[in-house]
This record gives sequence, structure tokens and C-alpha cells, in this order.
Amino acid sequence: MTMGTRSHRLFGSVMVLALLGAACSSSSKEPKVLDAKQTDAGTQLGLKNIALFQRLVDEGLNQGKLSVMDEVLSPTVLDHQFYGPGYPPSKAGIKGLTAALRTAFPDMHATATTLVASNDGTQTFAQIETTGTNTGPYLGVPPSGRKIDLQIIESAKWKDGKMIEHWGVADNIALLTQMGFFPPDAAPSYKAENLAVKYREQMDDPARSAVVPAVKKSNLVDTNVALTEQLFKAGVNGHNMGVADQLASPGYVDHEVYGAGFPTGRDSVKAQIAVLGTAVPNIKTQIEQIAPIGDGSNVFLIMHSTGTNTGAYLGIPPTGREIGIDLMERVRLENGKVVEHWGISDNLGLLDDLGFIPPGSVPAFKPSLVDPQFQSQLN
Repeated sequence: MTMGTRSHRLFGSVMVLALLGAACSSSSKEPKVLDAKQTDAGTQLGLKNIALFQRLVDEGLNQGKLSVMDEVLSPTVLDHQFYGPGYPPSKAGIKGLTAALRTAFPDMHATATTLVASNDGTQTFAQIETTGTNTGPYLGVPPSGRKIDLQIIESAKWKDGKMIEHWGVADNIALLTQMGFFPPDAAPSYKAENLAVKYREQMDDPARSAVVPAVKKSNLVDTNVALTEQLFKAGVNGHNMGVADQLASPGYVDHEVYGAGFPTGRDSVKAQIAVLGTAVPNIKTQIEQIAPIGDGSNVFLIMHSTGTNTGAYLGIPPTGREIGIDLMERVRLENGKVVEHWGISDNLGLLDDLGFIPPGSVPAFKPSLVDPQFQSQLN
């Protein structure tokens, strides 16, 4: 929850609601696989850290008690999420963001629809739904009166009862659209004719896709981790749309919102691979962390994407710009197949990297711009 490691030119926008809140990197290092062995000690520690995270949601976000952050966050908490211009890169940034949000959305309410811990208990993973009504100013911008519903995925690492590290990605385009800052038709729509020829050929003739080697490890957890890695590495990095048919079940359900015109089911995976591969042919997937939860039927991922926009993005001519966006995902597996997927990628950051969003269009944080009731608590 503070500033983050990236520095998009304008935005973070609001991102605002990312208060708690891929795929790719040129690095070839192996992802960090969190402890896959569940123990009684790990379960107990995980429950304690889940309770701490829930306090941040209930007392901090929903009640505006900034003091809970002094209790729960390490003074040196490392945050990989970017919230917007002006937020300090420290615990003070998290408090400032919460104050700004509570000012803009006095009825803001966040709910952890999923909140689990890694098997060793040291890291929590959450899917958050945040609702509210914009009846107050956001950093000086007059209220719109609009209602918002924002989805966020995030993770936190804990040590001795303190949050020491945080990752998060929010659906910021949806937030901007709901607040009236981003026209619903501003983002380009998916159309198969805008894909590179090799992807259209794979779409028309699945036999053109490469076969993904079968995976079978000694236990279910390792097998599901390997299958999840294949889905992203062979699919996005390998430009292989066939992974959708091979690794996803026929009834695969995708909860991620990719944009207007995108297909559903397994075809949503193929479309995303094709769009990214067309726009950023050198895109590479870096899975920074992969975390099997419990028996491994659910797997969370923290990822980062990099590449160069040398191809058309949904019909928009290439800019030659470098892109770097964060992604967080969750997949659920049954019988060696992915049956369900949730994910949020920083599509607003992607559009910003590509130069489609005007610089300076988002207000910068200043303590003087939040409700006076919070100002004395910002330090």
C-alpha cells in the first residue's frame, strides 16, 4: 500500500482505490515459489496475519481510523504498488491515500471476498471489492455523485505481527470510467481482424498451435504449480494460443475484465495472448511469485510485464514505447485443468505507457487537500 516501485507519468490516478490495493519481464530468473507444505504452525500464523489484514480493511479503510496503520504496518514497509503523484513512498503514503479516499468516498466500504494465507503463514492474499459514492472532493476535484465498484487483488508479507511488504493491482480503468473521468468508449475494442496474421491463423486452425508437454509431478501441489507456470510461460511468452485448449477445462470461467469485445471462456485466454503478442511481440512473462494455497487447488501469482510496442494495439498504430505493467492472478485447478481464473492487470498503466493518456490529468496528493479530521493523523 504505499507508493510502489513504478512511476507512471500521470496516473496512479486514483488509483486511488487501489488502496489495498501480465505478463512479463526480460529477466529469466525462476519465480519464487512460496512454501507449499501446510503445517499446523503455518496455519496458526496465517490465521493471525489474516486477522491483521482484516483490521486494516475494517478499521482503516471502512472506518477511517488511520491509527491502525501505525499499529499494523512496519515503519519501513516496502510497497510495490503506485497510487498516484504526491503520495510519499512510506507508511505516510498509505495513510494519506486512505485519508484521500475517505474524503472523496465517505461511505466507502471494502470487503475481502477472498482472504487466505500461504501455507507457511507469512504471506496473505486477498481479493477486494470496494464500493462507495463520490460525495466529497478527491484532492481538490469536486465530487461527481457517482457510485463506484472496484475490484483489487493484493498480497502482504508479514513478520512479527507487522506488514513488511505489499503488492497490489486495481482495476483502475473501471474506476475512472465509473467516476466519469474516462469515457466508456475511450479504450479500443477487441476485434480479431486487428491481430497479427500468426494469431489469426491459430484462431482459425488450432492445429497450428504448438503442443504443450504434459506435466506430472510427485504431488498435487507441485503439479498444479507447474501447470500454472505453463499457462503463462507457454501462452504469453511462447505466443501459443493452444495452451487454452490444453490446460483449461471446457467449462473454464474467466472472471477478469479485459475490455469491450473480448470473448469469454477459453477464447478469452487466446484473445489476450494474441492482443499482447501483436502489440508487444517481445513481451516476456516474469512470474515473480507463485503461491499454492492449501492443497494447491488455488494458486496466486504476482507478475510483471515488459516489452516494446512495435505492433498495433487493437488497431492503434505502434508507438515504439517501452511498457512495464504489474499483474496479479488467481487460478483454480481441478483434475489437472484450470477451471477458473481471476486477474487484474494494470491496463491503465499500459495505456499510459503507450502515451494514450494526457500527462498531468490526475491531481497530486497534499495533506491539505483531505478532510481536516484526518490531517492531524498524517505524519
